[in-house]
Amino acid sequence: MLTRRILQLVVTLGLFAFVYCQQIPAQKNSHPITEFLQQSRPDFNHARSLAVAPRSGEDAFVVVSLKSGRLVLAHNPRLPLMPASSVKILTTIAALEILGPEHRFETRLAYDGSIADGTLQGNLYLIGGGDPELEAADLDEMIRHLHTAGIRQISGQLIADGSLFASFQEVSDLMADDAYYNTAPGALNVNMGMQYLHWRTDDYSSFSGRDPRQYYPASRAQVEKERLQNLRILPDLDYNRIESSSRLAASHDKADLEYRPAEKSKDVPYLQGTWRLHPDFFKQSENRWRNSTLLPVKNPALFSGLVFQKMAAIQGIRIPAVAVGQTPRLGISTIATVQSPALRRIVRENLHYSSNLIAETLLLHIARALGKTEARTLAAAGTVLGDWWQAKLPAVDWSGFVMAGGSGLDPAQRITALQMAAVLVYARETMPWFSSLLPLNGVPGVFQGKLWHPADAMHVQAKPGAIFYAVSLAGYYWSDQGEPFVFVSLINDLQKRAFLDGKDAAQALRYEKAAPGWNGIHRRIIDHRLSFWLRGKFERSEQTK
Repeated sequence: MLTRRILQLVVTLGLFAFVYCQQIPAQKNSHPITEFLQQSRPDFNHARSLAVAPRSGEDAFVVVSLKSGRLVLAHNPRLPLMPASSVKILTTIAALEILGPEHRFETRLAYDGSIADGTLQGNLYLIGGGDPELEAADLDEMIRHLHTAGIRQISGQLIADGSLFASFQEVSDLMADDAYYNTAPGALNVNMGMQYLHWRTDDYSSFSGRDPRQYYPASRAQVEKERLQNLRILPDLDYNRIESSSRLAASHDKADLEYRPAEKSKDVPYLQGTWRLHPDFFKQSENRWRNSTLLPVKNPALFSGLVFQKMAAIQGIRIPAVAVGQTPRLGISTIATVQSPALRRIVRENLHYSSNLIAETLLLHIARALGKTEARTLAAAGTVLGDWWQAKLPAVDWSGFVMAGGSGLDPAQRITALQMAAVLVYARETMPWFSSLLPLNGVPGVFQGKLWHPADAMHVQAKPGAIFYAVSLAGYYWSDQGEPFVFVSLINDLQKRAFLDGKDAAQALRYEKAAPGWNGIHRRIIDHRLSFWLRGKFERSEQTK
């Protein structure tokens, strides 16, 4: 009886609470995003921030107080500009929310057939799961499991399976084919898709017991001759060959290394094409005192399979052939699985070292996780991510926004300072720890030599970005008064960038040579402004007095 009365009382109180809640008017949303986006003008005058103006091009910045949710400073806040690598902020925040900060990517080693007397009668399958930080050490772990399984050779071949994603040869076709930052993203991609072009002044044989006077060439001309004769691609794989220096044709229009593939095909091995070397390559200051340079891998799945084959051979396991292909759905047994670090750590490293490969790989994972498996290009995957952000923050005016990829390397990318600021405010609310993943100024690392004044040190956590004629910095800072802010600063010269990407080769070369100087000047302008903002001494706008 008592139990029934208690139950009746609970039901009655529940109904009363429901009716009462229906009568309470909806509370006004005090979300900082809606607060500062509804302002018609900022609280303070931006004139002093423009005391050092860009020499050319377009300029935009926004400063938002996280304490009050107010727009503090703004200049051209709705002007769409190239964000360069700062757009990795949008990619990484979305990846953390959609996949989860503890998510790990898996790479599997499997086989079909049977094992008898140390021989696998069948194929091995190296199955990529889109781990952007897959290392040779992970492959070594898999080879150890082959030893444990008693396999010393296989009768079939190693199938390198990168079919989780579409095949790419580069991030952007507007960037140099040989640029290390333009390496191809892929589902199976070891060592960040990097190789070394390595040169030495000897024949790579052991010089133990040799007269040191015989080891060192007598003249600079002899040094350069021997360097050309002893060019190597490391790791030294079967399809990486430079048969002789005659393979290198002098190029007078570019003072660097240049790659021209024989044909555009995902099946073309990495060095089937022509490497052109400027005659003064070894005289350049950046090459004179070193003996290697980074090269991008053009076929990551094949490259990963060949690295695995080479490592296995060194450890006594014979794999007769490597081919790119897909893993059958049935009749497969897993030998080993390796996992990536947690996504949170991958994101931190991406924001610190700005790897385009990591950012574009995360973008492909995002599109796949959202069910958009038809997004087979980076531009299509970028559109998927752009649509996701627009749905996530409907209060934001997304006019002019173009998400052409996940890394910012594509110059078609566009974002306004206000849009970027809204994303940073959103991250501060939903994952307050995100700011700790960004580079911190005043300590060795990304900001080395920038914002290094003792008064500014350790006040800023932000992501810089730069491609030719586009520089940016976006993130968080703490003023001298201890107040947290979001800031975004973008400087572009869209006209010069258009000339650089144009069809007039002579004009493009002229603007390419001038671009590093332009970028350096405008990076310093952004730093100067931010140092001023850190002081927090703003002049109140006339309209808000």
